[in-house]
Amino acid sequence: MSIHAGGETPFWSRTPPPRPVKFYPILRPKPNVSIKGHIVNPFIEGVGLHWSPSLERNLACPGEGCKEDHVKRPPRWYGYLAIMDRGLGKIVLAEITYQAAKDNPLLDKGQDSLRGLVLTLKRYGNAKRGRVRAEIEPFHRDLGLPPAIDVRKALVHIFGFEPPAMELPQTEGVNHV
Repeated sequence: MSIHAGGETPFWSRTPPPRPVKFYPILRPKPNVSIKGHIVNPFIEGVGLHWSPSLERNLACPGEGCKEDHVKRPPRWYGYLAIMDRGLGKIVLAEITYQAAKDNPLLDKGQDSLRGLVLTLKRYGNAKRGRVRAEIEPFHRDLGLPPAIDVRKALVHIFGFEPPAMELPQTEGVNHV
């Protein structure tokens, strides 16, 4: 197996080449296992996604011609916050469901001053896709958090394309892709 640098000639290196775009994993709470971290970005970024049973994951809806639309699965809004995960010690994208965002006043109103606050996501019950609760609490000291990241750019990299503007449930002040 060889790595090609734009042509057919492989290049050799003693170190891995840099990634063209930094990858940030998406974390979702599992039953009885919460996600907790300091919010790095000032606001939540939202996008319309379809659940794909065959792949067992969410996929961004490309709009017209979407394979999932024909089976009557309209896209659902999911929000993403970049957080410094306490357990992993690195920046991850925390996935927040529509209802979890609606139930939290700071997320529902599209606050643009979330940086530095502590986010906890919990999934209730034992269902893999059960209800999620988002709790946000203040933190009263300077953490020296890393700079904010471009969450939209990270999501476009994960999904492989820029989802089009879509008719999604209107959540006042929340940014939709």
